[in-house]
Amino acid sequence: MRLEAKEWLDQAESELKSAQDLLRSNRYSQAAFHAHQVAEFSLKALSLEKKSMILGHDLVYIARKLNAPEEILDKCDLLNPAYTDARYVDRAGIAPFKLYDKERALANLHSSKEVIEWVKRQIKK
Repeated sequence: MRLEAKEWLDQAESELKSAQDLLRSNRYSQAAFHAHQVAEFSLKALSLEKKSMILGHDLVYIARKLNAPEEILDKCDLLNPAYTDARYVDRAGIAPFKLYDKERALANLHSSKEVIEWVKRQIKK
């Protein structure tokens, strides 16, 4: 694996641990944001491994550029709102900690795990 891609994937793994810790601490909006970061950083690792960095934060856009299957695109679509909604009151229209509950944060975490596992399988090919 290219060094830069490995660094991004290592950071994705670190973000996953942070998301899990935040979920256990009932900090659901923060866990959801870090789940988004897991997917974003892992997809960027794959883009670097294949050719060059795909810029941006739109997970569906990045995943499409990487020819991800529909089930991964669906996971990315679920995660996309957390990039802003989990952090900004003006984006969500409500304090983000009120918007995210345990169930929603768990769904985000599960989706991010599926994305990072898919990325790891693609890198091994």
